[in-house]
Amino acid sequence: MKYKLVISILVVTCNNLFSQTSVTLKGEQETIYPFETESERLYFDWLKNGKDFENIEVFAMGEATHGTKDFFDIKVRSFQYLVKNENFKIFGIEASYGECNYINDYIQSGIGNIDSIMNYINFWTWRTEEVKELVIWMKEYNQRHTEKLKFYGFDMQESFIPLKYLDDIFCNDTNTYVAAFNEIVKPIIQKNDYEIGLLIKKEGQKFKDTLKAISKQLYQWSEKYKNDIITKYSLNKFRQLHFNLITFEQAINRYNKQFNYRDSCMAVNVIEIQSMENEKIFLWAHNGHVNKLLPYAKSLKPLGEHLHERFKMKYYSVGFVFSEGSFRALERVNKTKIELKVVTLPVYSKNTFTKAFDETGLRQFFIDLQASNNSLFEKKLRAYSLGSMFRNKKKCSI
Repeated sequence: MKYKLVISILVVTCNNLFSQTSVTLKGEQETIYPFETESERLYFDWLKNGKDFENIEVFAMGEATHGTKDFFDIKVRSFQYLVKNENFKIFGIEASYGECNYINDYIQSGIGNIDSIMNYINFWTWRTEEVKELVIWMKEYNQRHTEKLKFYGFDMQESFIPLKYLDDIFCNDTNTYVAAFNEIVKPIIQKNDYEIGLLIKKEGQKFKDTLKAISKQLYQWSEKYKNDIITKYSLNKFRQLHFNLITFEQAINRYNKQFNYRDSCMAVNVIEIQSMENEKIFLWAHNGHVNKLLPYAKSLKPLGEHLHERFKMKYYSVGFVFSEGSFRALERVNKTKIELKVVTLPVYSKNTFTKAFDETGLRQFFIDLQASNNSLFEKKLRAYSLGSMFRNKKKCSI
């Protein structure tokens, strides 16, 4: 894939500079840091700055598309580096908390078939060979080390899977709390998210009230049987199980709510996961979520802004941009059909953010935007950015 890639550090605490190159961007000198994906240290010689970098508790990496292999490869290797060299233990991804419980159990126990485990991931974006290989790597790491890695989802868009996971955990448990749980979730436990959505569309507020009543009863159930569940499993396991109730409540309240609600929930979840584990956490999401602000939509408050408010300089975010390339995305082929396809975006003259980078002739590099005095970065600039759906180069440029 021919492309240009820039890793933009949005929160920077480094002063020591390692390998670097000086280039001209829009007539002004700029320091950039070329790197190879296959290199042992990637770009971390520049990032690492003793005590300052050691204080980072949340390291977030975005992506300009959900379907670019190059982004995924760099993110996988970045997490592996942080595990080996910076004592990161927690991996978090923009996927539903409930479904990632199955992956977390797999890397802890080593029991199960990796392909079956990957099928629990609902969204095609994460059901990839790169993520699969990362999961296997985490499992094998845990088999060799006493301090274990954990795999979490911090999203909350699915109401079915949190309850399904609890149902599966309790399938061989004969304690009283299981019968009580089964009775509460009986109206919906056999329904997936699509079916729940249809019922909401059909019955409206009546079914929404049913879901809210179930959520309230589950919290009461959790409080009533807390000590019994802790005795059977552990305090930490209880907290993980209870968190499914939180994401269930978030999911059923998401209907008719927009970006801000989802990102605020994801921030709550990241903060809770990091607090629960008391370890450094690596986050994997889209640029639009890890950003501290969205210049093209100032009314929106992304995940990154919430986390920066909470963690201050202990939150470190990285974004990706590219000038051209091929990647996977959903594309509408007619009025009723959408297909997952390999699509291609060419160099686009209106992408002012990447146009200057393209002129360097370098394939990929890291650039510190906060340390830069280049006037190029003082104005609103355009670049390719899309989620799961592809339209055309004009609509993908924001």
